[in-house]
Amino acid sequence: MPELPASLRTDSAPSPHPATPGAARTAEDAAPPASADLAVPDPARVLHDVFGFRTFRPGQRQVIDAVLEGRDCIAVMPTGAGKSLTYQLPARILPGTVLVISPLISLMKDQVDALQGLGFRAVEINSTLDFEERTARLQALRR
Repeated sequence: MPELPASLRTDSAPSPHPATPGAARTAEDAAPPASADLAVPDPARVLHDVFGFRTFRPGQRQVIDAVLEGRDCIAVMPTGAGKSLTYQLPARILPGTVLVISPLISLMKDQVDALQGLGFRAVEINSTLDFEERTARLQALRR
């Protein structure tokens, strides 16, 4: 397999546990629990069945695999390279809530609309919302 550009490399070493600065992660912290009864869907199948694409763009699969394996990863990719899919696809596979931080309110709205159209429970939280609306949106995610 060809070596990835530095901007797409993932760190395979354990990173500090987020709740305990400086503490090493255990195998249990680094990856979702394995279960014989719980099969993790194939990312290529989810790519096709949920998102309607046949193939990954360069670098996407490596980033998605790192996320699914519980490894830290930074992907620096140009506009239009498919960065959004690198968190949307794992969000479809993994349990729990995915939090995405974006500085662009218009991008948040477009992506939430698209995700909701694909059956995701998604909301955007931004500085234009009053306290009650932010609270209502967060409560809706908890249901």
